[in-house]
Amino acid sequence: MSLMRLAAVAALLLVALSPARAQRCGPFNASVPPPAPRTDAAAVSVFHRINAQVKTQPYRVLFLGDSLVERWNEPRWGARAVWAADMAPRGVLNAGVSGDRTEHLRWRLDHGNLDGPKPRGVVLLIGTNDLGHGRSPQEAAEGIRQTLIRLRQKLPDT
Repeated sequence: MSLMRLAAVAALLLVALSPARAQRCGPFNASVPPPAPRTDAAAVSVFHRINAQVKTQPYRVLFLGDSLVERWNEPRWGARAVWAADMAPRGVLNAGVSGDRTEHLRWRLDHGNLDGPKPRGVVLLIGTNDLGHGRSPQEAAEGIRQTLIRLRQKLPDT
């Protein structure tokens, strides 16, 4: 993806982050698939692990997303050691599922990934796979916006 497209998606996200704006504005006239579960065994396994962790591990910040988040749990490149040393002790929980698109994350938010204590903060890294599956930047941005709206509905004080 070009730098200009990435900047455009980032700008749309900044607008979408405003809770008042998210509630009053309609969609960007882009289609967005409805929430949908993943069916591959690896993604289902990670989904269940996250559901268990949000109910049993203390955390203050929830990192939600795709492989950009999940891969912090991998030992390659020292990522797991960095997460264990610098993120986990600060109460950050990794809730990334490699390969997720926005509709998968929205489904996860409705099926257990937010069933624990409410986090003080959320970091969202999603949309790369939407673009990688042929969606336009507008469609990816709308999927991200719908995810942000869902987070605001479920975590109004976060």
